[in-house]
Amino acid sequence: LKNARRFEALVRADERFKKAFDASPTAMSILRVRDGVILDVNESANRISGYSREEQIGRTPAELGILTSEEREELGGLARRQASLRDHEMKYRVKDGPPRTVRVSVEKIELDGEACLLYNSYDITDRRLAEDQVRHAQKMEALGTLAGGIAHDFNNLLTVINGYAHLLAQQVPDESTRESALAIVDAGDRAAALTRQLLAYSRKQPRETRTLSLNTIVTKMRPMLTRLIHENIPLRAELAPDLASVRADTSQLEQILLNLVVNARDASPAGGAIVIKTANISEDDAAGLADANMPSGRPVLLSVRDEGRGMTPEIRARIFEPFFTTKQADRGTGLGLSVVFGIIRQSGGAIQVDSEPGKGTEVRLYFPAVPPAPVIAAPAPVDERDLDAGPDEGTVLLVEDDVAVRKFGADALSAAGFNVRQASNGTEAVNFIERAGGDVSLVITDVIMPGLDGRALLEHVRRVAPAVPVLLVSGYLGVAQDLDVPFLEKPFSAAQLVQKARQAIRRC
Repeated sequence: LKNARRFEALVRADERFKKAFDASPTAMSILRVRDGVILDVNESANRISGYSREEQIGRTPAELGILTSEEREELGGLARRQASLRDHEMKYRVKDGPPRTVRVSVEKIELDGEACLLYNSYDITDRRLAEDQVRHAQKMEALGTLAGGIAHDFNNLLTVINGYAHLLAQQVPDESTRESALAIVDAGDRAAALTRQLLAYSRKQPRETRTLSLNTIVTKMRPMLTRLIHENIPLRAELAPDLASVRADTSQLEQILLNLVVNARDASPAGGAIVIKTANISEDDAAGLADANMPSGRPVLLSVRDEGRGMTPEIRARIFEPFFTTKQADRGTGLGLSVVFGIIRQSGGAIQVDSEPGKGTEVRLYFPAVPPAPVIAAPAPVDERDLDAGPDEGTVLLVEDDVAVRKFGADALSAAGFNVRQASNGTEAVNFIERAGGDVSLVITDVIMPGLDGRALLEHVRRVAPAVPVLLVSGYLGVAQDLDVPFLEKPFSAAQLVQKARQAIRRC
């Protein structure tokens, strides 16, 4: 009777263990120590591995390809030496699909007199993906701040370089010297384009957004893109006829497409097609892309695919870093994809890259879809005027913390007939305005300055001298977007500065 009761208790304990084993949300496996054969698995383990219970029992993880023999020996050895193993992170190969990241704990147990190991595995793949995305976003944000700071200082230098080069080209009679000055201007303009890329990357450059079709951008750009690539690289477009509209900046989209196609060309020295594709993505497909930045609803896809040499995982992990490039020194700046990253994030979208060595690369961009709306016409370009001095233009207070920029601005304004007074910071400007009062015809101030900046100075002028107009100057277009005030972007020429100053005075 006693043995019967003991047997019944063992049966009940075994049933309770079996129920807990099968119902556990944790993936559980029991392996025999002497040969590593799987004795049992629960349903959670089946879901992670993709194998059925019948496929696993009687085989080893190495035979299934879940773990290598070396990994199984390492885990078993750790468990035997420590009696148990806690939270060991490793890759878990599954039947179909990429490996999963799991956190494994191992306990030594005994079943029917046989030494066994109980594996408890937690699938942390999605958590690791989210953590990687957060770390990547933080790194890109820090690099964006650095890029924005570089662009600010560089714009000051370019204002002086380009400004005086323009003046020199206009004033010198010698043709050879004039050509040299114009070469400096051309180089400075190219450098200014680089700073705009830096600002786009750092997401400090505002956008002139409008509702548009990506198909229109691709169709417009295709002839130019065809000329950019080699004859042995056909350019194909696969455009969805019913493509939803997006809201974006036209020039930024053109820059994105240009960067991606040029990268695809450079990655395809042996030829192969480049395919530009647009498509509407369903909500279910978008949800399955596992990207925290994916637009909600039904995003719109723009992708560029090549059949080139592809990238290793190590290179792919760094492609969005500014100044990182695998091209030769004279073939790229390393800003292309970092700029694309900044523009896409600024647009509320997501970017994904698939690439394998020898199998080409596809860059997929996802934009939020918006209802159709009339296209807004682009603003007319600003007309530059000459620097001929007219009658006394009045007194201008020029506020700029960079000495060279301040001197250039004062020279340009003085040559155009303005009486120029200078201040190196906002505090000096406030003191001058309070003394001079209505004798000031215009205040021209840089926006970003230490201490009292341009926005604070603007508010002060509006309080104490509301009749005096203010012209804001900065390399960041966005700093004056919310202000009803004239604005001049750095770098600027002398003619642009004089024109803006005259316009600001007449506006009042």
